[in-house]
Amino acid sequence: MISSIVQRRLGPHWRRIPSSYYGSGNATTSVSRSISTTAASSLMPDDSSAPASQSSESRQSFHTTSTQQNWWNPFSSGGSGGGANTSGILSSSKTRGTGDAEDPRQLQERKDATLVLLALTFRRLWLEEGGLASTSLDREKVIDMAFDELEKEDLDSKTVLQMRQTLQAGLQDQVVEVFQHFVEVDESLPNPNVFLEKEESDHSADMSAYNSVLVMELENAVDQLANPSPNKAEKGADPKTFLALKRKAIETLMEKQQGTSKEATDEMSEDEETTSADDGVAWVDADAFGYHETIDQEQNEQIRLFQTYNMCRSARLKASNGYGVVALQSSLPGAGRGVYIDGFCPAGSIVAFQPGVVWSKEHLIALPIEEERQLEKNDNYQMSLRPDDFLIDSRQSPYTVLTNPWAVGHIINHPTPAHPPNCRSVMVNFTSAMDLKSSKLESYVPNKYAKPRNLTLLGSLWEQDVVDMHGMCLVTTRDVCNEELFYDYRLMTPHRPSWYQTVQDNAYTNDEVEEAKKEQD
Repeated sequence: MISSIVQRRLGPHWRRIPSSYYGSGNATTSVSRSISTTAASSLMPDDSSAPASQSSESRQSFHTTSTQQNWWNPFSSGGSGGGANTSGILSSSKTRGTGDAEDPRQLQERKDATLVLLALTFRRLWLEEGGLASTSLDREKVIDMAFDELEKEDLDSKTVLQMRQTLQAGLQDQVVEVFQHFVEVDESLPNPNVFLEKEESDHSADMSAYNSVLVMELENAVDQLANPSPNKAEKGADPKTFLALKRKAIETLMEKQQGTSKEATDEMSEDEETTSADDGVAWVDADAFGYHETIDQEQNEQIRLFQTYNMCRSARLKASNGYGVVALQSSLPGAGRGVYIDGFCPAGSIVAFQPGVVWSKEHLIALPIEEERQLEKNDNYQMSLRPDDFLIDSRQSPYTVLTNPWAVGHIINHPTPAHPPNCRSVMVNFTSAMDLKSSKLESYVPNKYAKPRNLTLLGSLWEQDVVDMHGMCLVTTRDVCNEELFYDYRLMTPHRPSWYQTVQDNAYTNDEVEEAKKEQD
């Protein structure tokens, strides 16, 4: 059982049991036992294990790719792209049953669910023990307590369906809590749409509310850079990278407001303007937000307005929730935008949602040829397939003009050896039990159905509560502080882009991370 693993400590480290259950051989080994060992290791402050990724034959798709025919349709006769054992309708066999021995997708789902459940339990207990405010909090003791609770859940005996229900129960309260923080923050700041409706002369009063937040955040960033303190997330990246980028981003916003910087398009020659007129992009380097200014000055001003709003929302959320989320230029060269945690969040914290259009299983069975061709185009890897085969299409989702400030899961980057994963994608349902409609929280649900669902009795029996919307979120698997988020895309095709690297179990130890960083330098 899980408690036996807790006794197998070697100093500050956890012994890892080899993950031998991915293949098609005997799967009688307790999956939860192997899962929990890796999970515990990911929570420890001085170890750096990465989440699992399966072989190309059994990889579960979170971000999917268009290079294989009908990859997006698990019901297609052409196959799902995951091999012969990746059927769309998952069985509900138990961990040790013969069904799981032939279904690597279920094994991966169970591993993900167990890791996230451990992290969620840790977070709840950590907060109950006082969190960062406690000076006597024993982290290892909290991890022990989390394992004890998971042992009582007896995850080995649960079916896949029961695991999903347990995970949903662990997520939904935090989702509501996060949405409530969104409401409080949005009520404390002027809505940016007000600026678009007013004359420019009427903006000063409202802009002062933004500017006061920006000035305070700039001062804090400068102070933290000048007087660095020990990283609250002991396995985290150097916060200087984020703080320097944040400082530059705020300075960019303040300069644009004060008119102290020249617009890039004013410096362009007529030849350059002609060259860039086709796509409207000025040939200048991306700024700290990863944004290239265009020759459309009105668009630039609107983008800057919402960037200012997003930065202020992140600051207010950090004050009320402990951390905010902001999109800036990625720390990975050539990766474009990335998503950063502004502040500190413990393992088990929701940090992003996957926005976009949701395709239900019944509509993927027989699509018109036009819609089928549209779904085959996924060059930016912004489609996500849930374990229950609901597809989330984020290709048209915005990343600057946001109702839900954390609806940026589609621009979180894939890890590298020097930047291992720190969060994991997991499905979450927005249900009637959350009471989102009556509590003014429904507008923060970042998804909508592509077509009305065909509700069936069988479908309702599988779900404990009425599901208003199917979605996905990202949950941290370790403490994260002032750093960029990364999660394993698990691309579904053998034809992968050159930047893609498979994330392996037990890979990227501290020594390997340091060596990878030295090689990059």
